[in-house]
Amino acid sequence: MKKLLLLTNPVSGKTEGQKIKGKLFSILKNHLPAKEYDIVATEPDMKDQLSNICMGYEKVVAAGGDGTISNIIQAMEGLGWKQKIGIIPLGTGNDLARSLGILEAAKSGGLENLIKIILKGKTKQLDILEVNNKYTCINYFSLGNDAGILNDFNTFRGDESNRLFFKYSLGKAVYAFAGIKRLRYEIPAGTALSYNRDNSRQIQINFNSSIRAILISNISSYGGGAMLSSKARTDDRIFEVTIIKSFKEWAALHLSRFVKKQLDIICPEVDQIQTDRVELLLPEATFCQTDGEIIKSLSQAEKKINVKVKSYIDIIVP
Repeated sequence: MKKLLLLTNPVSGKTEGQKIKGKLFSILKNHLPAKEYDIVATEPDMKDQLSNICMGYEKVVAAGGDGTISNIIQAMEGLGWKQKIGIIPLGTGNDLARSLGILEAAKSGGLENLIKIILKGKTKQLDILEVNNKYTCINYFSLGNDAGILNDFNTFRGDESNRLFFKYSLGKAVYAFAGIKRLRYEIPAGTALSYNRDNSRQIQINFNSSIRAILISNISSYGGGAMLSSKARTDDRIFEVTIIKSFKEWAALHLSRFVKKQLDIICPEVDQIQTDRVELLLPEATFCQTDGEIIKSLSQAEKKINVKVKSYIDIIVP
């Protein structure tokens, strides 16, 4: 059995994804014989790709952003792979790596420090959520305003005629423009939310007025560094549901990344729930995203959404 399978996304982190393979070879030669590891570029269909790779590895390492890491974990889940998972953060948001202390380890000690951490193999459990018995969620699932902003940003980025904006690193400006465009977007009145509490006792909340967003999160970091909840734990078999009702709460959420305090600390009036299962009944379909990716089938049609804790995996941490 080989020690490592390293899966690298060549398009993550601007040019970093293209350079990472050479850097890994250079570092690993000081730690492992070449026959003990493989470095493979990721493909769009990760499940199909992994099904064609021998699973004879002790650890699987994902080098990329949150989307890449999520896709790899989903594919491993679908194939029944249970190896420890290492992370080399290359993306823009890096919320999972940030929450687990991996991003800080990368900043302080570089890639070689991460390789040493991965080889040491200390792990922490990470709960995995499931949406509508179909979609796997690693970090967070959200509906409403923020998902609408992401939808507009992705649509703009996907248009070939707009590539010039991203060539000159204007992505953040484009995202800010999308935020202004969707500033007033809300989920209409009539949403109902029910959740399990205290030994499966079910509580229901009905919203008689519109709300900006519903955020279902499993980690402490959201949207590239916003800090959602002081109660967040990756391994407690429950998740946090945050109801963003007003512009003030939405602004406080995004301010949290700068003041370095969680939303429930700087804005105590925000509604947050901890549960292992939640059901949402929507008056109409709204924008939905999981781990930074828009789920078009949910956004376009689904008015009933269920989220539950499905299982867990072992993530390698500092």
